[in-house]
Amino acid sequence: NRQRADSPLKVAPQTPIIPDFLL
Repeated sequence: NRQRADSPLKVAPQTPIIPDFLL
């Protein structure tokens, strides 16, 4: 479960979903 939570964190910066939260 910990690995799965880390995956999104590392993918977030690359995915366009992060900008949404930044906006």
